[in-house]
Amino acid sequence: MRSNSRVAAGSPTVRAMAILVATLLLIAAMAAAGAGAQRLLASDGEIVVDQAGCGDFTTITDALSAAEDGDQILVRAGTYVESITVDKGITLRGEDRDSVILEPAGEVVVTVIESDGEIADLTLLGEGATQGMSVQGGTPTIANVVFDGTDRPFSDICFETECGGSLALEGADAHVIGNLFLEGGEVGLHAEGTAIIEDNVFEGGPHIYLESIGPDVVVRGNRISGTLNRGIGLSSPGDPVIEGNHVSPAEGVSIRVGQNTGAEGYEPTIRGNTIEGADYGIEVTEGGAPSIEGNTFHGSNVAIQATLATSNITGDTLTDNNTGLSLGSEDHTVTGNSITGGRTGIVTTGGSAQLSGNTVEGASNRGIAIGGDATALLRDNRACGNGENLWVADAANPDIDDSNEICEDGLTE
Repeated sequence: MRSNSRVAAGSPTVRAMAILVATLLLIAAMAAAGAGAQRLLASDGEIVVDQAGCGDFTTITDALSAAEDGDQILVRAGTYVESITVDKGITLRGEDRDSVILEPAGEVVVTVIESDGEIADLTLLGEGATQGMSVQGGTPTIANVVFDGTDRPFSDICFETECGGSLALEGADAHVIGNLFLEGGEVGLHAEGTAIIEDNVFEGGPHIYLESIGPDVVVRGNRISGTLNRGIGLSSPGDPVIEGNHVSPAEGVSIRVGQNTGAEGYEPTIRGNTIEGADYGIEVTEGGAPSIEGNTFHGSNVAIQATLATSNITGDTLTDNNTGLSLGSEDHTVTGNSITGGRTGIVTTGGSAQLSGNTVEGASNRGIAIGGDATALLRDNRACGNGENLWVADAANPDIDDSNEICEDGLTE
């Protein structure tokens, strides 16, 4: 008799095998689906955040958690009440900076830590936050972001004697370009470290403050208006380049060098800037030793005031300022400047300033005034058409030779 070794189709063994196979297939399918979803999320390099649920995530925080270095996060229009942290090399970009708005859920709206990515096309609202954005190390780019403190400013953050803050760079080598800083707090941008700060607009209060900076700092092409203290403040050692900016403060100082700390060894280059309507256009205090080159000044109380530090002032154009150059007791070099209108062209109250190749015309009071005990050296200057072309105080002992052209009234003592 032959035995039948086949297993009946409905036997328990067959059912168990079928269940096992189905289970394994389901697990494999789920794993594949998960991997496929992950690849889909990053396959085109873009993660989409949409509050309406039409993207990959509804919050920026969740998108950042899922992102990896190199990913791009696109945020669609909406108001996101979040305080976010970017600690990866990603690009975080709004689809339109005016319609993608972040309101703080904590003290800082955006914190960037050791990132080499980009944050762009967003609006950050103050709403009482201490900072709009804190950048801690890394080499990020911050572009086309609105820091809006109009209704409720960014407040209560202090660096040395400066309080308020929209954007703080702390040890970062950052590129800050094309951003808009509106109202709110004294400090629009506070930089410690190395940065390129260019083509930004500061309106109605906030300004740029450079402190404890590294080499290769550049501040250029920015427009700063309506500030109540200063436009650009420079403090502590370093050799930044400040160029091509347009500064028109409501009051105060447009560019101040050597403030607060007495920045010995501080030798910034300030060139090609346009400064209008300031109490002081450029003020150089103790410790700073700038080169002030090819700038344009108009309608300020004092265009350049250099008191306790040596300055090299070359090729500047000064028009209709109450006082053009006010020089203190240090040994300044003043060469090839054009000064027109106002009340006084050049006044020096001490030291051994060297004045050469300057033209002073149309000052209602004095063209060149040598006061105090100054021992200034004058060569190849022209002073004509002023109320008094050259005035020398009794205690002064300047060296004035025949290379100077002093018109009409000549030397008055």
